[in-house]
Amino acid sequence: MLRRLVKSRRMSILIFAALALPTILVYANALDGEFVWLDRVEIVDGGYRLTAHGDLSKLLTRSLTDYVHRGYRSADSEGGYWRPLYALNLTLDHALFVECTWWYHAENILWHIVVVWLLYLLGRRWSEPDAGRWGPAFWAALVFAVHPLGVTSVVWISGRKDVLCAVFGIAALLCHANLLRIDRTQNCGEWRDWLSVVLSALFTATALGFKELAAVVPFVATCYSVLYWHRGRRRESFLGLAGAGLMIAVVIAVFAYRYVVLGGLGLNSPELPVNGVGKAATFLSLQSQYWSLIALPSEPVLSDAWRLRDSFSISLLLTVLAATGVVVGCITKYRRHSATKGVLWFLIWMLPASGIVALFHVRAERYLYPASWGLIFAAWSIAFSWSGRQRFRIVSISAAAAFAIWAGVATVLSNRYWKNDSILFNRAVTLDPDYVEGHIALGNIDLEKGDYESAAAAFKKALDLRNDKTLAAYCPDFVLETNLGLAEYYQGRLSESARLFEAAANRRPDDFRARYHMGLVAQARGNFAEARREYLESLRLRPGEFQASSNLAAIELAQRKYGRSISLLKPLLEQRPDDVANWINFAQALMSNGDYADAAKAWTSAISLSPRDADLRARLALCLHHTGQFETARKALSKAEAIDASHPSVRTARRQIIPAVWE
Repeated sequence: MLRRLVKSRRMSILIFAALALPTILVYANALDGEFVWLDRVEIVDGGYRLTAHGDLSKLLTRSLTDYVHRGYRSADSEGGYWRPLYALNLTLDHALFVECTWWYHAENILWHIVVVWLLYLLGRRWSEPDAGRWGPAFWAALVFAVHPLGVTSVVWISGRKDVLCAVFGIAALLCHANLLRIDRTQNCGEWRDWLSVVLSALFTATALGFKELAAVVPFVATCYSVLYWHRGRRRESFLGLAGAGLMIAVVIAVFAYRYVVLGGLGLNSPELPVNGVGKAATFLSLQSQYWSLIALPSEPVLSDAWRLRDSFSISLLLTVLAATGVVVGCITKYRRHSATKGVLWFLIWMLPASGIVALFHVRAERYLYPASWGLIFAAWSIAFSWSGRQRFRIVSISAAAAFAIWAGVATVLSNRYWKNDSILFNRAVTLDPDYVEGHIALGNIDLEKGDYESAAAAFKKALDLRNDKTLAAYCPDFVLETNLGLAEYYQGRLSESARLFEAAANRRPDDFRARYHMGLVAQARGNFAEARREYLESLRLRPGEFQASSNLAAIELAQRKYGRSISLLKPLLEQRPDDVANWINFAQALMSNGDYADAAKAWTSAISLSPRDADLRARLALCLHHTGQFETARKALSKAEAIDASHPSVRTARRQIIPAVWE
């Protein structure tokens, strides 16, 4: 018996290794990828992390959208995405890895392997008794592990929410399946049964903390309990239904909390068809595309360029007939077959993304993670059940291996496009020229590079496409108008940029950025009074905002209000002692205020940050001259002359200092 147990454990280790190694191989070329898409906002900029005292309470009482803007406005989005455990996970990762993306990618791959292992164990529970260890459960898990539909969730660091939701959702279903095992004995112990019930509810709550999609987990458990009822074991069936009932109660409690504390669910999307016919057409259209993406592994389209439909057509009619045939056939002929469980798994997991439940984004291919495993498992279950003879069984295994290789190659090729934002979104816009988010992302890239003309063209394209409401985009209009305004501002088109900033401010009167940028335009026009008002309004909306405070200090300096400028600059220099511009303004304000000794110290600090600046050394020489340190001033002037003797500040300092030295 001991020898059999050891052999069984060795076989389990071999199976887990056979699932893990191909997964690592197909995702290995993604390890050197950078932060892309929303990674910089969520991780690097700290949007979804805990960054200050009091953030934990805000995380628990605000949607993610409001939490990102926690520093300068109150919660007002009426619900939306709420994923506190995901934010805590990013906080821990950033504390460990900082900005080393290799470790983030390695963790994503590790979690994906855990999902694959859990799906294999669940598939074993759902398989027929004679399926064996290397049967449909193994091949379905292997194909899922290397399928390109997992690329967005696994390679994209911020896609981890999908993977972690799957980890704990599947763990909950495994605990629930433990209540319905055929090989249970009467002396299992009630405490183990209730432990499984409690763990299934706990894992469901944890999965919901990573992503709202986990709300479907109790319904998968309920469906499995109903199918199991026909086995004639009432006690296990009651336990299964009790466990599923507790999981449903957890989901209701979480969403009730969201509704009361966050002010609503906030998941409605106006882009969805509202009538029954339109929703049915959308459901069938999306289902046909989902099924084809699973059956024909190919590079995922980041833009999800599928159009929602609001009427029936011949293609939809054929789709509904085919889908109905598959579902009815599974339920009638294979009522207790593993294929039925796989098909129902897919339909339930995909229900939120099938055009029936309104969501912000209904067509994302990452919603097929982990739903796609259901159809894969159903397909191989049917194939293995039909291949009763040995030669047909070999054909089925060969087909599964060939399909896994095909899917793995497609995954490796898809990983190439996730190296950085430029590669990712150029590819996405090439595949779909109407991809709104792609044009916005490319505009932001050009804006950072200083290619303002290209950035303006990209933002204008995105604004034009936003008129088509069927094109989903996460970027709000006021942000898009602000970015376009910046591109126009840096090209010197002040009137156009002012119009865009004003439009953004009208859309979001409580957002500090539009007011700050309107202050920039006024300052560039020389209207210091108006610029001062806009900067003060910006600081009212977001107290302590660094750049607005810096510019306001510069305005006060320009208007010869030296005391105000000094009081504004002191806390800024404590916050960022490496800011040369603020040291220069601080030194100039002190010098203009007659405080030459402190001004000399400030010029010295500025010079330490920019030692090859002749202007700074010349001004330091003047300060030292005014304090009576003539020889020190002469040495400072000599260093300035060595850098650039023709600089106007150097010539001015020479005219004042040299005669004093002669005297």
